[in-house]
Amino acid sequence: MAVLLIRMLPWIVSRFAVALWSFSFGATALATATEILATRGDTGAIAMIAPAAFLIANLLVVALVIGTARLLVAGKLLPPAARPVSSA
Repeated sequence: MAVLLIRMLPWIVSRFAVALWSFSFGATALATATEILATRGDTGAIAMIAPAAFLIANLLVVALVIGTARLLVAGKLLPPAARPVSSA
């Protein structure tokens, strides 16, 4: 999952969209998995990766919150309301 996120990074950062929230699940799941393995006694590479994965996942979520808030304030979070069709 981490490799996929890194590979897609140029497309992710090129333009913010609400659909980017879908990447938060994979990032937080990866961070949680490494944390659980580290707390259960894994002393290998996973224990070394866990803090970085946790930090990166949290930074991603914070960036998503900020991006979503910016869209909300700019009035671009939701599409404009459809105009009613008038019958002639």
